[in-house]
Amino acid sequence: MLHMMEKYANNLEELVEEKTQQYMEEKKKADLLLYSMMPALVLRNFLLIQTTDHRIFFTSETLKL
Repeated sequence: MLHMMEKYANNLEELVEEKTQQYMEEKKKADLLLYSMMPALVLRNFLLIQTTDHRIFFTSETLKL
């Protein structure tokens, strides 16, 4: 019984590690997408304090896909 519990615990640890790795990869993709869509100053502020001030930007670019 003890052996089965150890095996189960080890399996859970591996699962958590795998899911954490997947989360980090998806977070990196999302951050790259945000950096491509928003001005770096606004995004940095948002990521640090989860809010940002209203700003007006007089230049913009559009990307046609």
